[in-house]
Amino acid sequence: MANNLPQIPGYFALRQGADQASSVRGETVFFNYEPGAVAITEPGAAGSVRVSTAPSAGSRPTVQNARIHVNGYQPCELPGDLYSAILWSESAVEKFLLPYYVSAGGPHAYEVLQAIHKAFYLYDESTPVVALVFGYASQPVVGRQHLWNTVQVVYGSGGSLAMATLLDFTERPAADLVLPPSPPPPPLGSPVTFAQKSESRTLVDSVGAREVAEYVSGLRGHEVRVYSPPGPDGPVGPLVPSLTPLDLAGYELLYDAFSPYHRADRPVATVELEVDGVWRKQEVSTPGAENVPDAVFWTDGAVEMLMVPYYASVAGQGAPAYLTVLLGKWAGSIQPDVVDPLKLRTLTLEALVLLLEGAETEDSTVYAIIHLPRSEYVDEPIDATGAIGAGPRDAFWLENRTWLMTLHGPHPLVQTGGERLVPLRTFNG
Repeated sequence: MANNLPQIPGYFALRQGADQASSVRGETVFFNYEPGAVAITEPGAAGSVRVSTAPSAGSRPTVQNARIHVNGYQPCELPGDLYSAILWSESAVEKFLLPYYVSAGGPHAYEVLQAIHKAFYLYDESTPVVALVFGYASQPVVGRQHLWNTVQVVYGSGGSLAMATLLDFTERPAADLVLPPSPPPPPLGSPVTFAQKSESRTLVDSVGAREVAEYVSGLRGHEVRVYSPPGPDGPVGPLVPSLTPLDLAGYELLYDAFSPYHRADRPVATVELEVDGVWRKQEVSTPGAENVPDAVFWTDGAVEMLMVPYYASVAGQGAPAYLTVLLGKWAGSIQPDVVDPLKLRTLTLEALVLLLEGAETEDSTVYAIIHLPRSEYVDEPIDATGAIGAGPRDAFWLENRTWLMTLHGPHPLVQTGGERLVPLRTFNG
């Protein structure tokens, strides 16, 4: 018996249309459903669905172009209005990109994740993959929009960096799609048993443990030792990371962790963004250590679809305050140079009230947000007295891995070496 019901969009197609509208701010997006995908149509097309999303800010500096550099290759340049974010480390891809496609892919999630895995980890060494680009455009692009086309693969070929869609790249012939052997992990210094952990004088909750895990994720190929400071049960930390064993009075080894590279041979990328006709490097520098970013986001859609879910997950019960500051600075309701945690706690409440009251959007000076692994902080020396520098002490803190890029230079979300954005958590027992 024939099914005469019309084709209607399901979750997968509606999600694609909604995410496209999330990226195109301040304009109406017209799209029709096609089996397996959506099609962006000309404005006012008959039978099209109309979706509009307001911008988060009244205005912000426009990213005109992005440029990816790798030593030994001619750079790759891409239009800023056709893409939203670039991720160039294994840690960033796993933190930001993969969770999104698990959610957005619906019944196709496994297929798309397999393709990302094949492209990013199983590439032939003759065409090394250096970055993945989030391909949601900030302007309506008329035509069929498929989830496969929202991931662009940047790879080296013949002395230049090239870019291909995920589908095109994974259909390329390869000599041997077998994961190359990873370097063996170093012998762990002294693994901590559960019994030892239960006797530790510093307790760590799920948020603290998650922050440590994400820090180790960004420090691929190194054994990271995490020490807890002396003191009775009470406020958490500050924990201290180190690549080498520490022998400090009263400090206890809490974790001894290691995250291996999948591809230790991946060339290291750096990224520039062209804003107001000026090319600007995505890098920050703070006293005592250099910070190397591994991802940059420059549209409302990328910030909200990739960054917000990740940070909400890691920050746990502190997520509302953290995300209000992050999105408040991105939207212009909190100035990016305000970095004092005490002041930010007050502004968080003020910004939240304005947000709930539906106040008019402000102009924002932030053109992009970058994420830092902060992996170099473990190399900051500890002085002869055993004093722990601010770098190692707060290297785990999520708020210290987020920087706002403005025309007047980079600003940390929260000042380093100070208090946390949310008060330290306490424990009983």
